[in-house]
Amino acid sequence: MTKKREDKKSQGSAEAGWSPLAALQGLIEPLTERLRNRKRKRNARGELSSGASGEPLPSKPSQTKSELAEATEPAEPATSPEISGSDLAIEFHDKMVGNVMAKFLEEGWEPALPEDGAFGYDFELTRGKEKVAVQVRSQKARVYLPQLRRFEDFLDSSEARRFARGFLISNSGFAGTVFAYMDSEGIGNISLGTLENGTVRWFPEEDPTAGSSPREKRYIGVFTCKGGVGKTTISAHLAGAFALCGYHVVLVDLDRQGNLRKLMGEGIYLPHPRKKAGTTITVLDQHEWDENRDPETGIVICDCNPEFSQNPVELMSRFDYCLIPTTLNPLGINKNGFIIRKTFQEIRNLNRKTEMFVVINNFDPAEKKRNQVLNDLLKNEFKGLSMADPLCHYIDPDDVSIRFSKQLLYWGYETVIEDAEPQLSFRAFGGRSLPRSDFLALAEYLQNHSDLDKIKKALAKTPVKK
Repeated sequence: MTKKREDKKSQGSAEAGWSPLAALQGLIEPLTERLRNRKRKRNARGELSSGASGEPLPSKPSQTKSELAEATEPAEPATSPEISGSDLAIEFHDKMVGNVMAKFLEEGWEPALPEDGAFGYDFELTRGKEKVAVQVRSQKARVYLPQLRRFEDFLDSSEARRFARGFLISNSGFAGTVFAYMDSEGIGNISLGTLENGTVRWFPEEDPTAGSSPREKRYIGVFTCKGGVGKTTISAHLAGAFALCGYHVVLVDLDRQGNLRKLMGEGIYLPHPRKKAGTTITVLDQHEWDENRDPETGIVICDCNPEFSQNPVELMSRFDYCLIPTTLNPLGINKNGFIIRKTFQEIRNLNRKTEMFVVINNFDPAEKKRNQVLNDLLKNEFKGLSMADPLCHYIDPDDVSIRFSKQLLYWGYETVIEDAEPQLSFRAFGGRSLPRSDFLALAEYLQNHSDLDKIKKALAKTPVKK
């Protein structure tokens, strides 16, 4: 910035009754008071000894921007058995908030802490007539899809009506599903940034999900001994979710009915919303698939035959993960539990390493009381199995489920009845979509509860075909 522009900016700020020095003092004092109050409470409980970590921020009228950043630098706090983990977490978070505010102050924004009782954001920014809500995530883990959606709901609420947009700042980055959701839903009022080496890096300056698929492949089987629970639908749309996350996916149709080919033809191309190279979902039969001749594919999803013996052993033995879909059916809880246990046992006899997940399909969240009763009954069916085999998992529908929707119910109508081009039940991007959101959440769940995400480290080693 030139000297002339700086003078003009300073003059404008003075005319508006605002100065960087006054803003610094206004930021330091509330943050300092927060830390002091928590220290007083711990002293009153006898939890804090002299010399423990978590000292309040120094409050000096002459403190500069760099001193504020240094005072609020979110270094890992020293652990002590005399300080509760929640207190340390809050102090760490407040220090990071102060550091981020200092960075925006340097860029000409006027930051302010929210009033008591406000929720959904950590501070607000003002520049001219624009107001922005800022939420800071200081957690060790990356920001995942549910946290983004919570901030999105806040910005859509009446409490956030005065904000033009929102900034979501992370200490540890974002999951690939977050970027996929942002692109596919067309969310334009949230900007994502990470705090790296004292500066905020904004996305999509460089799309972390872009690049070629990794060389190391993961095999996912979708299998059940009972028909009519949405096996093919889940196979296809889970492939769509992984494709939105930047993977090239192969769907291997093992079902004798060949429904994948009927519904998806030879496959689908998903374009990238920012005109970069998109990703592909390719549909093959077992005889067409050869992993040694397909270096780009990262995920292989097998839509299995309900008759266990009709599935090729060479593919079944490769499964890294197996999904078993079921429903919360009051007449079939015991029967479904028996079928799933049988499925688990048959797969385990053939494959000792695969992780197996039960996922609820056609879930109706409006039926809360009935769902709770049926969910508890079904979970009880798997307690003994999970204890005996730690690689067997029941996905609680409160965490992830595939909700009932007309989009999924009538998926394939245009292709089969109207002879239209094959497509998924949701578009790659644009507009809100229940199935797209659910399958992105399922893909994220598998990444978080398995080693799927590790193969992302192999990106960029295989050239992308233009």
